[in-house]
Amino acid sequence: MATAQLVAPLVAIGALALVLLGRLTDAPWAEPAAVGVVAVALLAIVGYAALRRVPDSVVARAADRGMQTKDAFSTSLELADDDVANDDFTRRVHRRAADLASTADAGQAVQYRWYRTPTAVAAVAAPAALVLALMANPQDAAREQRERDRDRIEAVADVLEAEAERLGEQPDAEAAAERLKELAEQLRQADDLDEAEELLQEAAAELRENAGDNLLAQKAASEGLQRSLENTPLPGATADQTVAEQMDALAEQLPEMSETELQEAAERLEALADTQEAGDPATADALREAAEAMRAG
Repeated sequence: MATAQLVAPLVAIGALALVLLGRLTDAPWAEPAAVGVVAVALLAIVGYAALRRVPDSVVARAADRGMQTKDAFSTSLELADDDVANDDFTRRVHRRAADLASTADAGQAVQYRWYRTPTAVAAVAAPAALVLALMANPQDAAREQRERDRDRIEAVADVLEAEAERLGEQPDAEAAAERLKELAEQLRQADDLDEAEELLQEAAAELRENAGDNLLAQKAASEGLQRSLENTPLPGATADQTVAEQMDALAEQLPEMSETELQEAAERLEALADTQEAGDPATADALREAAEAMRAG
């Protein structure tokens, strides 16, 4: 029991420290660990008490102190182990010890000793740990909120990956698709919702800027093509017609054009395609396809 009194405050303080750790930080393992510490300590104390045999000499001295026998039990025990002849003195010592043992009260013989300071510490720390463990832990709500935020981030990352796959199938959108994939991966590694929102804002600004540059380049290429056709219309077209209208006029003129005129018109389309390559690759490809079709007849 003395061992339990000495160990109890250490166990109680350890359990209290773990419970406090679980309430002040994001340590979901702390409270189960506190329960484990207490359980292991109890099993260790019970096992120690059950398996450890107390020496007879220790029991004899404890009984002598408790009953104030002036070492009657200790002396009898020592003489019992001695090789001295069984003389009258030895018999009287054994008889006195036997008489005391027959009339002794166990509670008086081995008096329970209280260790006040360790017991007081355990009496305060153990209930405090228990009460805190039973109270609602604010970290539980914080962890639940983080889980909800993580689910939201995962959902946004899934949407971005799906959009990246869609963009990857479109011409001239590979860079945007790769950026979206990178953003989805960065989102999955974000520690909290604020960081995820910051990443989204940065990526959105970057994509808007890139999209704006592309639109400006495409618009400039389109206006340049229109001016070129206004200055030198395609065969069968007039200067006041749009690009699409001039292409339609050229298509209607094809049956009446000679081989030389077809080749010249094809070269003109290829030259126009070269002017569109940087700003409007899709239009450039369409013009080249039209030129190849004209050469093929």
